[in-house]
Amino acid sequence: MGNAIVFESCLKEKFDKYLNLRESQGHNAAKVRHIFISLDKYLQNSGFNSQNLPSYIIDEWLANLPEKLNVNTVNVYISHYIQFAKYLQSFGLTAFVPEKSISNRSYVPYIFHEDELSALVKVADDMLLFSVEKHRHNAACFTVMLRMFIGCGFRLNEIRLLKTKDVDVDCGIIHIKNSKGNKDRIVPMHKSLTKILCVYTQSGIPQKEKRLRGSLWVKPQLTTKKLN
Repeated sequence: MGNAIVFESCLKEKFDKYLNLRESQGHNAAKVRHIFISLDKYLQNSGFNSQNLPSYIIDEWLANLPEKLNVNTVNVYISHYIQFAKYLQSFGLTAFVPEKSISNRSYVPYIFHEDELSALVKVADDMLLFSVEKHRHNAACFTVMLRMFIGCGFRLNEIRLLKTKDVDVDCGIIHIKNSKGNKDRIVPMHKSLTKILCVYTQSGIPQKEKRLRGSLWVKPQLTTKKLN
């Protein structure tokens, strides 16, 4: 599969064959390879040499995952491991199937009031108006990005990877490509955001040179044109 890191535990052949099978079924096995690398390293470091996976081994592996992983990420690890466990069971091997983790924290999201959102936008616009010339392009990018966060609900990476050609100001839509789940979608813009983007895309900030891959956020030259 062209990966630098290879499996080395007693289940190395099973890991490789399972991921090759998933790849042949149309799944992107490379995206979850790190999960099985983690299990492979744990098996190797613990000196485990059986192709049957008892509960204590899997529980210990999960308990030793990095603390920075949140409960949702741990559940992703568990979900992919469960599929692998079923694969092992199809060969008559024993493989423990764990329960998914349950968060012990209750998360209450903060909902911004309309006045607070307006205040955030005003601060961003003030940054553009009062920034020195050499920083003005950064301020312009930020005020447009903030409006996209608020008005379209984009993920950070979706905004960061936008290209000039993805923004259709004539139709008032933004094309999001290869987002979560490798899916594309079309997002309508509010008229106020469309107006801002019209000015922004004509301001000289977006870069269309091939070497910069047409990023919406890279500047060819500085601008003094207001975005409001």
